[in-house]
Amino acid sequence: METNLIKKTLAVLITSLLSLSTVNVGAQTLYVPNGTSGIGISTVAGNVGIGTTIPQRKLDVNGDIKSANIFMTDNNQNAKWIIHTTNTFDNAFHIAPSINGNSNNYDWGKQFMIYPNGNIYTGGNMSIGIASATNRLEVGGNIKMYGPDFLMSANGDRGVGGRALVHGWNNTLMINYSNDFSGGTVFNGRVFVNTTCAPTDAQLAVNGRIYATGIRVELVDASNCFPDYVFSKDYNLKSLPELESYIQANNHLPDVPSAKEVEKNGIDVAEMDVVLLKKIEELTLYMIELKREIEVLKKN
Repeated sequence: METNLIKKTLAVLITSLLSLSTVNVGAQTLYVPNGTSGIGISTVAGNVGIGTTIPQRKLDVNGDIKSANIFMTDNNQNAKWIIHTTNTFDNAFHIAPSINGNSNNYDWGKQFMIYPNGNIYTGGNMSIGIASATNRLEVGGNIKMYGPDFLMSANGDRGVGGRALVHGWNNTLMINYSNDFSGGTVFNGRVFVNTTCAPTDAQLAVNGRIYATGIRVELVDASNCFPDYVFSKDYNLKSLPELESYIQANNHLPDVPSAKEVEKNGIDVAEMDVVLLKKIEELTLYMIELKREIEVLKKN
């Protein structure tokens, strides 16, 4: 008798508390299958509803939920994910995977975080438009950026161990703008500027003018191809009559390409500089020879 009285007293107390919570605090009514005293009856067998009599899932809440953590499992009740937020990390929103299905052990190194300021962090790789990623970020599609700079850096600091692509004035794309990166820029492969067609042996092809404050050309075999040999004693310098005959027959100097050859093949700047220097040196020898002849004429 005494045990039954205690049970009845507890039932009345619980019912009263639920009733007070619903009326005075504005809490939602709990609906369970078959119902019970002070609790609503769910119209869907096996589902529990809070604030709804027709819960569509095992737990269906019509209203707000306040929780420190949410644990997600597979069908076998093995822990898979934890969703939570704490007062650390600036109250960021965390999602982290479980380690081996352990509900008390999660891999925080692979967590996904959203900060109150909108920043997003992930400890793993991120893919957009593709199933998986083997790099930090992989995008299966185009990327459109509205920011002025795209910074690639080894340590996150601008100008130290990194590279930058900068959207400059007049819709130009600049690399290593304003000497941000003293290491320079290396292109490992052929580079085309304003063209898609170039000789197969060209490493740089430019369709347009090139302006530079200095250009240095290094000859592979300068000791043999540079025309110092013109001043050697055994150099066979054409006589002026021979030179005149050649010009009359070919309409250009010896060793100099014709206009048709240049139109067809262009000119190699390094080779042409060598040829022009050779002609200047030969001209110098002609002038020396003429001066000697003039001196002889003066004496006579």
